[in-house]
Amino acid sequence: MEVTFLSRDTIKPSSPTPLTFESFHLLCIEETSPLVYTPLFLFYPRISNDDDSGEYNPEIDTLKNSLSESINRFLFLEGEIVGESIRCNYEEIIFVKAKVTGKISEIFVGSNNDTSLMKLVMYSTFNTDPDDKYALIGVQANIVECGGVVISLCLLHEVIDPTTLSHFLRSWFDINTSSFNCLPSMACSDFGPLFPLFDPQQKQVLLSSNNNSQQKASFQSLVFKDDEIPILKDRAKSSDVQNPTCVEVLLGSLWKCILEVVLLQSTTNSDRPSILTHAIINLNTKMLSSNSLPRSFSVGNFWWIEVADHYVENEKTQMELSNLVRFLRESFQEMNGDSYSWLKSLVGNQGDRVISKLLSAEIIPKLYICTNWENIDQLNEFGWGNTIWIESDTTSKNIGILLRTIRDNEIEIWMVLDEEEIELLVQNEEFCGFVNLTFP
Repeated sequence: MEVTFLSRDTIKPSSPTPLTFESFHLLCIEETSPLVYTPLFLFYPRISNDDDSGEYNPEIDTLKNSLSESINRFLFLEGEIVGESIRCNYEEIIFVKAKVTGKISEIFVGSNNDTSLMKLVMYSTFNTDPDDKYALIGVQANIVECGGVVISLCLLHEVIDPTTLSHFLRSWFDINTSSFNCLPSMACSDFGPLFPLFDPQQKQVLLSSNNNSQQKASFQSLVFKDDEIPILKDRAKSSDVQNPTCVEVLLGSLWKCILEVVLLQSTTNSDRPSILTHAIINLNTKMLSSNSLPRSFSVGNFWWIEVADHYVENEKTQMELSNLVRFLRESFQEMNGDSYSWLKSLVGNQGDRVISKLLSAEIIPKLYICTNWENIDQLNEFGWGNTIWIESDTTSKNIGILLRTIRDNEIEIWMVLDEEEIELLVQNEEFCGFVNLTFP
């Protein structure tokens, strides 16, 4: 697959940035995220295109115009990170148009090798270009030789969460199809000043613990077998969890198989706790549901994690799926409690004490993070027909992204694990029983 760049444009908001939106504070929670880009790929079938060279494409020109309009509703997206703030008078999003040889189906086949997909994005995931390093979003329209289009977005993970992305895409879709007159104006709230800032030493500790980009990792795309999910649900049932959800069952099953792999790797892991974190909690929604906070759209990747933990004691340890699902359910219930005491504990001066406690743990656990992107508005479109495939990617190690596929509404997971862990995982009989190891 060869990619030829045709143009690079600067997209500005269709109207100037209001003074009230010139800057937003980063939250202490956001500061713990590394400055890395998460790519998102939207695949579309053949669109009207009379010029096979891709030099002239009115559909792509329309896309740039609608992007300019969309930025007016999400002004922070055209900003840049400066210190602990988003400066919103940067006034540009880079939009690249490129031509790609081959067929979209060939990109599908090569998707398990993420180097092929990464040719379709404009920013390196770990960007070192000082001119683009802190841009929040970049867009690349890839016109495939067969006539299809792949719209690739690079999203700065520190600021953009799935909820923000879903709202933005919904707006962009509607504006591009001329249905934007019914869209309400979007008021943005700056919650940053409510929360403490990390002192430089604290921030360095957290960033160092998150920095695994130098470790060898392997990428794998898998689809869960539909007919196996009811069977897994039966195995996951217990007196405490009589009706496990699909997400709980899939996460529990993955966790169980990964635990078995960890035990096979080395006895040095025997006394190290294993923690599965599910970053599905949307604090934007939690914040707005509080009577003490203004009801509007909050800015940033305002997230917290649901944590379920298990200490791996020895090679004979056998964790039942029902137990792991119970751990997950308990963590979900704790995070979704009506009191939101965990959220309130981060507000104001007491947040400093909470953060210090989080950093004082003597044993560093082995973390496995799974985030759920199933609810992103993937079936909406730019006027070219529905997406035929939607994918995300990550370079962070020990992470998985759940996505709902277009075909048959299946659930797909994109995983990045240690190379040895991936090799052992795909040999695990139980694991192979509920996933397809080849792209369907």
